[in-house]
Amino acid sequence: KRTIVANTYYWMDSHDDVHVNGIFNKSIKGRGVNKIYHLHDHLQQVTAKVGEFEKIYEKSVLWSDLGVNLGGETTALLADSNIQEFRNKAIFNDYLQGNINQHSVGMQYINMALAINDSNTEYATNKKEWDAVYPLLGNKIDALNQGYFWVIKEAKLLEISAVLDGGNILTNTVENIEPTDVTQTKQEPIITLDTIEYIKNRKFI
Repeated sequence: KRTIVANTYYWMDSHDDVHVNGIFNKSIKGRGVNKIYHLHDHLQQVTAKVGEFEKIYEKSVLWSDLGVNLGGETTALLADSNIQEFRNKAIFNDYLQGNINQHSVGMQYINMALAINDSNTEYATNKKEWDAVYPLLGNKIDALNQGYFWVIKEAKLLEISAVLDGGNILTNTVENIEPTDVTQTKQEPIITLDTIEYIKNRKFI
């Protein structure tokens, strides 16, 4: 049995997405834990199951509890799983030995908005999104350097996978959490506003 951090909210991930509180509430209640699968590598296959979830839930946690050297708290999507050896012995042993330290959610976007740090009246709606979410971020420097991010307000949770590298780095197995360096920043924001589009068919993060 392991508790895994499936997702951490108010953290700009490698897809420039920021998940906010309640993002998965509707789908968790509607689908139930029996229809949200614990897989490996986002493989949509019966043989990709590594265990069965007992419970999937949001919980307020300190940033420091996630290994981040930062005051305050955020919300994490946690999942309690019974990992079963007969399904995949190698992954079972990796969990047993503490070698699984990244997870990723398979999801479908339902409601999202673009937050832009620009006071130009042309971007008034986007700036409002920025002002509402930016103060809550755990990695503000990355967001500030880039100047924009996507606010993901609602998504359908399909599965949670053990992966090598999650889009959100704060997705460890709870027993494995270690301090995380959040001083790294992106060197250059290289995308222009004219090229930004809503990519609603993306599934993995």
